[in-house]
Amino acid sequence: MKSVINILVVEDELEAAEDIRNILEEEEGWRCRLAGSGAQAVAEITGDYDVIILDRMLPDMDGIALEQRMRKLDFF
Repeated sequence: MKSVINILVVEDELEAAEDIRNILEEEEGWRCRLAGSGAQAVAEITGDYDVIILDRMLPDMDGIALEQRMRKLDFF
């Protein structure tokens, strides 16, 4: 039995985010949630994610700053 992987895709370009989600959900059978900004991603980190895909250039913070913030919140 294939286990389901939960993924958070943090991408501010909606079309790109939806393309990534469609590939991962339809072709791989994984579950994806989208966040369009760093603030949305921080709000989502209470979820149980196996993988987070971060855009490096977000409108409110860059992906590296977001990753550092997630570490401070003990997400990893």
